[in-house]
Amino acid sequence: MRRPHPRSRTPAARHARFAWGGAATVASIGLVACSSSAPGAASVDAGRTIDARADGPVADVVNRDAVHEASRALDSAAGADHDATPDGSPCPSSESDPANCGACGHDCHGAACVGGMCQPVILASGQDNPLWIALDATNVYWVSGGPGEPGVTADGSLRSVPIAGGSPVTLASNLEAPSTLVVDSTTVYWVNAGTAATDYADGTVVKMPLAGGAITTLSTSPSRFTGIARDGANVYWADGLSGGGVVVAVPLGGGPAVTLASAQGPVYELVAVSGDVFCEASPANSVAETITKLPVAAGTPVALASNQLYAQGLAVDGSSVYWATEELFVDGGVLDVGQILTVPKAGGLPVTLATQQTSPSALAVDGSSIYWVSYASNGAILKMPLTGGAIVTLASGQSFAQSLAVDDTYIYWSTLDDSTGQPPGTIVRLAK
Repeated sequence: MRRPHPRSRTPAARHARFAWGGAATVASIGLVACSSSAPGAASVDAGRTIDARADGPVADVVNRDAVHEASRALDSAAGADHDATPDGSPCPSSESDPANCGACGHDCHGAACVGGMCQPVILASGQDNPLWIALDATNVYWVSGGPGEPGVTADGSLRSVPIAGGSPVTLASNLEAPSTLVVDSTTVYWVNAGTAATDYADGTVVKMPLAGGAITTLSTSPSRFTGIARDGANVYWADGLSGGGVVVAVPLGGGPAVTLASAQGPVYELVAVSGDVFCEASPANSVAETITKLPVAAGTPVALASNQLYAQGLAVDGSSVYWATEELFVDGGVLDVGQILTVPKAGGLPVTLATQQTSPSALAVDGSSIYWVSYASNGAILKMPLTGGAIVTLASGQSFAQSLAVDDTYIYWSTLDDSTGQPPGTIVRLAK
């Protein structure tokens, strides 16, 4: 959940980015010192080479032909024939063949192939302000709507739809502004943000079986819950009221809550990986946030990167942490531009992977790529290599794309278009 961006957005679009008390001070913001990071590879855009910054491997969006050419080069380096099937016979046309879309063997998994690009598949439509999504092996889960947010009139709900396609199922309804959620093999956990009348100080953290059943409350008001995560041992959440901003852990099997850190200020977007919890914290309650590592065992919070302008999205793999910063508008001018950044989990200098991005938001990573959404009326889904390089636009025309998740086969996201006053939100799937 996030605070409102300085740029005006409608209430429904900012459901999960509610305001915290106090005014943020732009003048106190510093820029990340990344000048010592590794030299960046120049990016390619329709034959044009640019080097936008000198403080990291920065890239720009490339066109489809350049993407195909880069893919061929990678395949050739790996000893593969980009234009042949495994038995050596030529591939069919890669411009429209969904089994060889844009590259030999690139399967759209039932979706259309147009211009060498797999097309998105809408799994659910007509959703009321769909927010965070989560995955298990067979379903996509999301939360929608909620009467606690001004401008969102429908009751909040928790829903799911099969990854393979089918009818959406409502798992829980009449929820009070539900927001972030996580799932495991048996249980879904989520945050009900509460009501605007209390400045979201009456939220709850709850869980219920994926198969349906009673909702169990794990923590309740007076709290301002702003994120949730889980690993194999615990479920974690952030509370912006208690202790000046705390992150707590509760065993999955039940037990007392343990405070991992306090005095963190507003805390956003928790990710739990390998004995650590990562988050975006704002101890000074300003737009300059800190990417923070919290050891689950006894230990001191570690600031991995500070002074991040409106940090958005957070993803972690085995070695690194990734996040985005939004472009910041002040009196009609741009103070800074949207960026994608990374820093080693063990600590080190942050590296800028991409700059000049339009409202980069939710992030996800797999073994080779980082994915993010452009949160705009004509938004997009983009990806680039984990180490930096060419940015590929996977889908465009995605109205206010926000949440993002990936598995081995697909990319998933949610969209909304709150300019119509109707519930046009969608849950979308795209073959990698």
